[in-house]
Amino acid sequence: MMRIMEVRKIAVLGAGLIGRGICQVAAKGRYEVSLRDTELYYDWTEK
Repeated sequence: MMRIMEVRKIAVLGAGLIGRGICQVAAKGRYEVSLRDTELYYDWTEK
């Protein structure tokens, strides 16, 4: 029998456009979110 566990923490690897969007939606859903990227500095104003 499969046991279903409740997910409360989410880690997203990649702080690009999609990664930020996933984090935003997860945070609004009251999940604890961690966002990581390979860059030490990320220009959020980049278009």
